[in-house]
Amino acid sequence: MKILLVEDNDEMRRLLKSMLATFANEIYEASDGGEAVELYRVSPPDWVVMDVFMKPTDGLTAAAVMKTINPDARIIFVSNHTDKRTRRAAQAAGGIAFFGKDDLLSLLAFLAKQ
Repeated sequence: MKILLVEDNDEMRRLLKSMLATFANEIYEASDGGEAVELYRVSPPDWVVMDVFMKPTDGLTAAAVMKTINPDARIIFVSNHTDKRTRRAAQAAGGIAFFGKDDLLSLLAFLAKQ
């Protein structure tokens, strides 16, 4: 499995990468949505695991672009912001799943079923 990991916080990105290494043969990393879109164009992954709020390009914008590139793009959002509005926005942007950063074990359980 190939995963594109998109997270602007270096420490969180390292943590997620170590957790996702259980499932992935390859993990590509990006620190914002714009960088993620470029990596997605070059080497489409099986899954995108992406933060919602990043600068300069946020995850919602990046997901919408990825979905125009490939309508079947599989995007999982992770965020500290788990309110209903953020969850709805992530779903509207094309997210398949949404996990709070305080519940990363659920992310791993989700990927284990795929």
